[in-house]
Amino acid sequence: MMRRDLLRKSRAESRLRPRLVVSVLLWIALIALSFGWNYFRAVADRDALAMTTARAFFKEVVLARRWVAYHGGVYVPVTPDTQPNPYLKVPDRDVWTLDGVLLTLINPAYMTRQLSELAWEESNIHFHITSLKPIRPENEATPWETVALRKFETGALEVGERVLDGDGWKYRYMAPLMTEKPCLQCHEQQGYKVGDVRGGISILLPGLPAIGLVPLAICHLIIAMVGVAGMLWLGRRLEHTYFLLNHLASVDALTNIPNRRYFGERFEEEWRRCHRERTPLSLILCDIDHFKRFND
Repeated sequence: MMRRDLLRKSRAESRLRPRLVVSVLLWIALIALSFGWNYFRAVADRDALAMTTARAFFKEVVLARRWVAYHGGVYVPVTPDTQPNPYLKVPDRDVWTLDGVLLTLINPAYMTRQLSELAWEESNIHFHITSLKPIRPENEATPWETVALRKFETGALEVGERVLDGDGWKYRYMAPLMTEKPCLQCHEQQGYKVGDVRGGISILLPGLPAIGLVPLAICHLIIAMVGVAGMLWLGRRLEHTYFLLNHLASVDALTNIPNRRYFGERFEEEWRRCHRERTPLSLILCDIDHFKRFND
């Protein structure tokens, strides 16, 4: 009887274990998919935040440029860091005050360049005003800026992407500068009209925050391990329950002798095995005298 019980338990395990293995594999695949999705969303959210930040910087610079342009430029004292702009061909570029202070006219492009220098010194944020037809050679577009400027001419409103260099991940952004009426004072001779894309300002944000890959991986690993442990525990419980149910259905409760159902299952199993191995099958029929008294 012990051997038969072990045999039935082994059969129960052989039926449930493949399903348990499939369930565990599906659970691990689901956790891996969740990890990938969460990491992808974290990267996408970081890039979206970087673009929003760069867009805000761009708008602030454009507002400052517009204020300077509407006032025809701003006069500031000449200093070692602020020299007269040799590319600004306008009358009265440099004037003297009654107190003998030399002033020079700052146009929007010069102001943008000085803002870029201040931003770089304070926070390593780099602005670069550029154009496909720059007046100042230093404002010549880089290859990436050239591609962006071509996109602006076809209707693109902004471009941005994450880049990796020796200092880690950075985000570069660029948006177009449209020609407005005050801009024609310096750029009309270049053929620009109001509404044309005159150039753009690129912004480079350094030091993008790192994605917490290790904490995210550890969290998903813990969830996966807890889930697998729970499945294994439930699997053992199911195997035991299945064995008990199969025992109750196959063994007579009074005599503890396998019943007709058990005989039918084993006969079918042995018949398939004999057919597969091409071996004979023997069946012994016997009768027990006075079985009623034994049963009673």
